[in-house]
Amino acid sequence: MRIAVLRERRSGERRVAISPEMVKKYRALNVEVAVEQGAGLGASFTDAEFEAAGARIAASPAEALEGAD
Repeated sequence: MRIAVLRERRSGERRVAISPEMVKKYRALNVEVAVEQGAGLGASFTDAEFEAAGARIAASPAEALEGAD
């Protein structure tokens, strides 16, 4: 299974659909997580934090969604 997380596009929206801590939990269940580059910046999560938690950083929405369930 693969989960895709996209960057919010609405002006002023600072939330992100997942945190690095949740990425760790999904990875422990053998679930792949793809996060669009910059998706967590508004919520103060860096791409490096997501990557360290086990997510794959995708360069575009299309790349993040590729193969997602």
